[in-house]
Amino acid sequence: MLGLAMLLGIPPAALAQTSATERRHEEQVRAALDPAELAILKKERRLVTDYGIWINHLFSDFKDDDNDAGRKDVTNATYAIDTRGWARFTLRPPLDGPSQREHSLYLRLKDKSTWRDPSDANGNFDHNGPHVDYLFLAADWRPLLLQVGRRLYGVGQGLAYSDLGDGIELLATSSLASLMGLVARSLPHQDNLDLSVPNGKRSGRMFYGLEGRYLGIRDHGLYSFLLFEQDDADEDPLEADRDYKYTAQYYGGGVEGKALANLRYVTEVVFETGHSSRSASTDHSEIRAWAMDASVTYDAQLPLQPTVYGEYAFGSGDADRTNVTDTTSGNTSGRDANFLYFGYLPTGYALSPRLSNLRMLKGGVALKPLEWLPWCKEFTLSADLYWFWKDEPLGGVFDTDATEANREIGSEWDVTLTWPLLSDLRAALEYGRFSPGAAYPTATNDDTRYLSVSVTTTF
Repeated sequence: MLGLAMLLGIPPAALAQTSATERRHEEQVRAALDPAELAILKKERRLVTDYGIWINHLFSDFKDDDNDAGRKDVTNATYAIDTRGWARFTLRPPLDGPSQREHSLYLRLKDKSTWRDPSDANGNFDHNGPHVDYLFLAADWRPLLLQVGRRLYGVGQGLAYSDLGDGIELLATSSLASLMGLVARSLPHQDNLDLSVPNGKRSGRMFYGLEGRYLGIRDHGLYSFLLFEQDDADEDPLEADRDYKYTAQYYGGGVEGKALANLRYVTEVVFETGHSSRSASTDHSEIRAWAMDASVTYDAQLPLQPTVYGEYAFGSGDADRTNVTDTTSGNTSGRDANFLYFGYLPTGYALSPRLSNLRMLKGGVALKPLEWLPWCKEFTLSADLYWFWKDEPLGGVFDTDATEANREIGSEWDVTLTWPLLSDLRAALEYGRFSPGAAYPTATNDDTRYLSVSVTTTF
């Protein structure tokens, strides 16, 4: 993918931006679908079948996604139709039986069509699907819950690892604690996080996780986890003078809960060890990196139902890395202090950086300004402010245009409007504007703007 982008003259920063935006859209889909479609229906029949269709129409527009107003945008406008059809089959125990345990099979198919302006190497139209999005079996043998198949796997808050995979998860629970173990593999045709691998090597990673939670404190939870990532895919063709392996271990823990009646908090810290391949070499470096994410949310009991929130996130960086995800232009000597992860953290609409060599401060408010109107009661307006800095001023960040040895990456403000017009019809508008700071050279320090409008229907 990277090689093709270089041949076509596509700036790596613009390619990274497109990838980040696609991941953010996918996370939004998961957040919208999972709680609803994975809910168990309360019916009396032993075999319960439920199904539905979720359709999203999304128009998005980028302006100066490469931070250069004098250069034509790689991604100008896109229009996508994303269709997810799902079905759940639940086997219930007899009503007069001693057990109320249930077993279920969940299936979700995905089909997506995208029109682009301007067109890329494949033209202006791309069709992806239909293919299996989710397919897993859940067996309830309380206090054990077993889930096997293709689904979303993760540990902690989902920073170190949160992604679709083929695997198995076993959860044991009690009134005071829970223990979860998982084994998962990246999807067969999933793009590699490292875009510098020859021929865009498909991701071939195994994840082994163990997570424990203590639930004995009312309104508070403590947890810790271990995660081992094993890179076992080979590049094609094999290069004798270079290696692209990245094998890491993550040790994390956190606390979450309510400090007051309406104040929620979450704090997580993750340490990373392991070995990474050095740029243009067969040598390897020790990984010594870490990250943290802390957030608070306050629901004010006031008219318009305002919610105020703040967040600070940090991911360590490496001074001699110019690219935070790739082996090429990655670490060249000594320890690799760059925090590289396989999860997700929302970081805004326009810049959408990864939490690698990054410090982020966020503040925002959400409210319902038209709550007195019955047909606009759930109309929500939110506004967010972001500030970004480098951890290591000499190192690069996810946007490879930020090449100056300066910590100040820039700031961004986002506005979101959501309107559930009907129970099965929802509209949303997202706007974000990123203003580069001193980490960007004068040739690429123009503001980046992002706008999207979407309409979602469910059946």
